[in-house]
Amino acid sequence: MSKIFLFFYLCIALGADEKLQQVTLQLKWIDQFQFAGYYTAIEKGFYKDEELDVALVPYNPKDSVVNKVLNNEIDFGLDSASLMVDAAKGKDVFLLASIFQSSPLVLLALKDSGIQTFEDFKGKNILLTDDQHFYLTLQAMLKIHGILFDDVHIVKEKTYDINNLISKKADLMVAYTTNEPFVLKEKGFESQLFYPKDYGFDFYEEILFTSKKMFEKNPELVDKFYRASMKGWLYAYAHIPEIAEIVQKKYNTMNKSYDALLFEAEEMKKLSFVKDTPFGTITSQKLNQIVQNYKLMGYINSNPSLDSYIYNPYHALLNNDEKEYLQKKEKISYCVDSDNLPFEGIVEGRHVGITSEVTKTLSLMLGIPFEMQNKKESSFNKCDLFTLFANNKEDKSLLLSNPYIFADLVLVAKEKENYVVNMKNLINKKISVTESLYLKDELQKEYPNIEFVDVKNTEDGFNKVVNGENFGHIGLLYNSTSLLQSNYHDVLLIIHKLNQKMAFSMVANQSDEKLVEIINKAFQELGNNAIKEMESKYLSAQVVEKVDDRVIIYALTLFLVVAVAIVLLIFFFRYKVKKELEKIMHYQTSIAEHKKMASLGAMMGLIAHQWRQPLNELLMSQNIILGRIQNNQVDKEHILSKLDHQQEVIEFLYQTVNNFQTFFDADEKLQSIDINEALQKALFLFHDTLKHDNIHLNIEKETSNIGIISLNSMIQIFLSLMQNSHYFLVSRMTHSPWIEIKIKNTPTGVNITFEDNAGGIRIAPMENIFLSSHSHQDHNNQSSGMGLYMVKLIIEGKFGGNINVINSEYGAKFSIEI
Repeated sequence: MSKIFLFFYLCIALGADEKLQQVTLQLKWIDQFQFAGYYTAIEKGFYKDEELDVALVPYNPKDSVVNKVLNNEIDFGLDSASLMVDAAKGKDVFLLASIFQSSPLVLLALKDSGIQTFEDFKGKNILLTDDQHFYLTLQAMLKIHGILFDDVHIVKEKTYDINNLISKKADLMVAYTTNEPFVLKEKGFESQLFYPKDYGFDFYEEILFTSKKMFEKNPELVDKFYRASMKGWLYAYAHIPEIAEIVQKKYNTMNKSYDALLFEAEEMKKLSFVKDTPFGTITSQKLNQIVQNYKLMGYINSNPSLDSYIYNPYHALLNNDEKEYLQKKEKISYCVDSDNLPFEGIVEGRHVGITSEVTKTLSLMLGIPFEMQNKKESSFNKCDLFTLFANNKEDKSLLLSNPYIFADLVLVAKEKENYVVNMKNLINKKISVTESLYLKDELQKEYPNIEFVDVKNTEDGFNKVVNGENFGHIGLLYNSTSLLQSNYHDVLLIIHKLNQKMAFSMVANQSDEKLVEIINKAFQELGNNAIKEMESKYLSAQVVEKVDDRVIIYALTLFLVVAVAIVLLIFFFRYKVKKELEKIMHYQTSIAEHKKMASLGAMMGLIAHQWRQPLNELLMSQNIILGRIQNNQVDKEHILSKLDHQQEVIEFLYQTVNNFQTFFDADEKLQSIDINEALQKALFLFHDTLKHDNIHLNIEKETSNIGIISLNSMIQIFLSLMQNSHYFLVSRMTHSPWIEIKIKNTPTGVNITFEDNAGGIRIAPMENIFLSSHSHQDHNNQSSGMGLYMVKLIIEGKFGGNINVINSEYGAKFSIEI
């Protein structure tokens, strides 16, 4: 019976494999992290998800990858920007993606070789393979500095072996910054690097390509392979330690160390991700620069039609009629308002604002140029599209796209007015609305007890409020904030944020329904999150709301309780300092111990620092309850859940006091505790703050990370680090802000890394951020340095661990060992 079952199982398994389409990819070098995206797509099943069975063809120095692809011996290949030379010669290449946006190519010498300038190259041995791309780059660099190939000696090798430099067989060699410099360092040698990109030769590198014939014959296969490969790369870069381990175990022909693979991955990441450029992008503009460089060197004589060689991942979006429409169209002319920032504007003839980001992306997706016109200087017929139009659903004569920008609406009134929780409480008030938003009728239906009137613009509405003609004005948050700050900051303020949002669409010329259908397809493919990311570059204003008097009473009550607690703690610490100093005098302990006790007075500031976020949580929670009561929306379960939340916060405050009381108690017990639990408790207190400021949090942790710690002290460590990152991410208005926390087990305990993308620490020496007296200053804002001081004191003084900080590519990166 078991044999019959096994037979059927094998039949099913073989049948499943037969469904997978066989595909081959030729690598351009020996296995290493350089090809991690493809390994990942295999290991994680991304190719199988697309019904592909991908075989990787090993590197062979005798093979021409281009010829093998064009002769149908393999389906896909990897090569360099020299593919444009092949294209200019009429070869049928088709470029899918460039993994490196900036080239890792360098000329490498030993630091002690005496080669410091290009003049030193003369008479030296330079190691090269047969790759013409490397020849071109080297020749161009030398020519710029007046050196000919005849002035140097070329050493030919099949591979780039670093030992050729060490043995003095070669004085210089072509190398990748991602690999050879680290290998040299492992062997105890320092590098001297010469970068081609410093001299205008910054080419695409690691280009994934196929043939035009393959794409025309089987576009669906190309789409599948592209999607799975890009997914593999993005996963690999997001999980470098995991993938480096896989590469070391399964794809490590060169026997590279784990550290070498990590180095390679991090260096590759810098070259793959360029600001405002989607991963893998190939543009005709950059290809044209590459072609011009090749022409200058005599490798190309013609101007190939660049767009025809570039794969558009969005081509499957459109049907044949829509593609034909765009081909005939050649360009899309669009009109923008010259002065409507942050949504759109024209500065020095350039389109700026949110709609500029959207039109750039649409142009890339649809493969057609978008040409800007000034709305004030152009008639409606001259524009195929108007980029920003309030979505007036009742006007059927307009060809509107689906809404793509959703803007907040606010009520502005005189400064003396209280914050309004519910608009329905405003009875018999007269409120103006900006006419072009088409909101008057909708708001009148929603709030029949209010009289709504149209005004020309936001400034007109504000003036009528100041003159007492109207109670308030409803307008867009960001326009209102800008105008308030410039002209009305001491007279008016925002007293309510409406639940409704203003939807904006694009509007097309009446006879152009096809264009609207195409734009809608592009918006659907983009998704709301992508457009929100574009918005975040420009929408950094915050609502300044006036708080209701009762909320202030609640807040004052809480702060009085805090003040009393702090006074009591001051007496306690005075007593503690006195006792500890007596102990120091008695036992003649070290100066370091004396300094530790002398810093106790600064702890008062730290307690306030640690309590700030929990107190904010309490205030927010009470505000929610108060709002529901005022709106007659009392829900017993909801109220009870909020009270439970408040109880947990209060318990944390109590535990904070206990922690300070026991901090210098030598008898305090440290326990074996899962650090993940401390992180979750810290996030409980800080999650809403991160969410409010759109700060993305990425956490990587192993199943169980046990450390000998105090749970509440560990919570305070996480809170302090999050508060520090949050402050700088917000104050520096960081685009797409994020915090990344990684917790890993080590042979001796636990390692925690904590990184953000706020741009790093801007003081020297960097270690000063751990001093109790230090305050971070950034754009005239200040944040107390007490939190980081206490973090170091707990980790090193209490846990016996250590904490270090460096500036990574993105921002500050803390490393904690416990």
